[in-house]
Amino acid sequence: IRRPPRSTQSRSSAASDVYKRQIFNLSARHRYLKSCLEKILARALKVWHQHARRGSFRPWWVEAEFSPKGGPLPPLELQTPSGLILSLEGRVDRIDGVEHRDKIYLRVIDYKSNPTDLDLVRIYHALSLQLPLYLAAAREGVRQLRGKEVEAAGILYLPIQTPLIKRKAPVTPQEAENLRKEVLRARGLFLHDLEVLRLMDRELEKGDLLPIRVKKDGTLHSRSPVVERDKMKKMLDWACSQARVLGEKILEGEVAPRPYRLGREKPCDTCPYGSVCGLDPLLPGVEWRALEPLTPEEVWERLLQEGGG
Repeated sequence: IRRPPRSTQSRSSAASDVYKRQIFNLSARHRYLKSCLEKILARALKVWHQHARRGSFRPWWVEAEFSPKGGPLPPLELQTPSGLILSLEGRVDRIDGVEHRDKIYLRVIDYKSNPTDLDLVRIYHALSLQLPLYLAAAREGVRQLRGKEVEAAGILYLPIQTPLIKRKAPVTPQEAENLRKEVLRARGLFLHDLEVLRLMDRELEKGDLLPIRVKKDGTLHSRSPVVERDKMKKMLDWACSQARVLGEKILEGEVAPRPYRLGREKPCDTCPYGSVCGLDPLLPGVEWRALEPLTPEEVWERLLQEGGG
């Protein structure tokens, strides 16, 4: 395959850029959407700048691929119960790392248009394994590349939005800004290690970048979303073990619809593929998989008992 001349590539790229710019000038509505996007991006960049200024973690990869086809990290290989090897590929928004005391600490970051928390119950029931698997893949891949001990420091969700502040009474501009910072604060799950947390935010006591609350005696508040090393490892091992089981079922040809019910949550209510699946709950023999609603404490207790790996 011959590549077009560089001048042709440049003209094509320039024409594409002009077209993209013109899209936002097609109408007043498009110009308004452009101004909204600019405000969202400006606010997000301001928050990210604070993360960089106050922390030691740095982006090691952005839009990082776990792939044998030229990605920066190798795929995560998992052995199924029957002995087959699954090669897990994917792409994560961002992987941050820092080297500290002869050890590498990693955190994976997922950008969200709405504030999102890590749901341990959904991880336990294998409904939301993506980020734990990405962190496990990053940990293993960096260990292979660097030949050093690697530890998982956290899973972060970073909101990208211009939050709408709802209050019953007027607030001052400074109060409104503080409320916006609270909404745009990172969420997720963090390693319970004060030294590592301060590598993420040297001004941890402010509580405006991470949802970590430090008490006057220097310890962490019980409501801070932190876990000990053994729990972090168990969560990643559990995600890998569930991926093995799911992969085995796929290879065995198990494709029958098996909708679940978790409390009041039923994915069929919002699923756009009902006509493809053809599942009708009114037909005889069609039953929901009733998943047990658990508290975070119950999830950790079961993970420590059942293990994984």
